[in-house]
Amino acid sequence: GRAGSWLAYTYPQDLGEIIMAAWNDFQPVFSTADKASWRAKFATLATYRTPVAHNRAEVLSEAQRTQCRIFADEVLRAISEYSGR
Repeated sequence: GRAGSWLAYTYPQDLGEIIMAAWNDFQPVFSTADKASWRAKFATLATYRTPVAHNRAEVLSEAQRTQCRIFADEVLRAISEYSGR
């Protein structure tokens, strides 16, 4: 396959744990909310990861799919805004 970013292969829970462990380094990237808020978002994304990754998103409610999309968009927006500085 096509080479991609290493982050594309990182589980949401693992990524969240890395960010929380090195919060002082990542805080400028995720400055739109506090550490506890981001921890909760990554934990929530981790619970949605398996159904979505295995094309079984239908096991999630519409509200859960919407929340997953919102949280994922927040993560991507924070990274994009930081990268654009």
